[in-house]
Amino acid sequence: MQQLSSTVSTNAEVYRIEELARLVHSGNIRVPQFQRNFRWSHADVLALFDSILKGYPIGNLLLWKHEVSAEQVRVGEVVIDAPSTSDALSVVDGQQRVTAIVNGVSTDAYDANDRFRIDYDFKKH
Repeated sequence: MQQLSSTVSTNAEVYRIEELARLVHSGNIRVPQFQRNFRWSHADVLALFDSILKGYPIGNLLLWKHEVSAEQVRVGEVVIDAPSTSDALSVVDGQQRVTAIVNGVSTDAYDANDRFRIDYDFKKH
């Protein structure tokens, strides 16, 4: 029996919201076609941002680094003409959170879809 060699490596990184949004907008983070559609409601998106603002853990993302072709990528209301790259990060787990975060800070998504319309009054909170 032939033994398979493993070339899988793992590492942990922390992404700030603006870095996550930049990676999606540049086409370096992609949501693969096998992922289910975005299903969260406006209340779910608000709850995620509330948790972030309160410093609660929101879970880990599982991202797969691999080579991808140039393509048009859609992450919620954000549409990108993404270039080919040898080190794209495809979302394996965490698509609802990535989509909610990136669209929650996008002015285009704010105007396009009510569930991404996030307003926060710092005086009240």
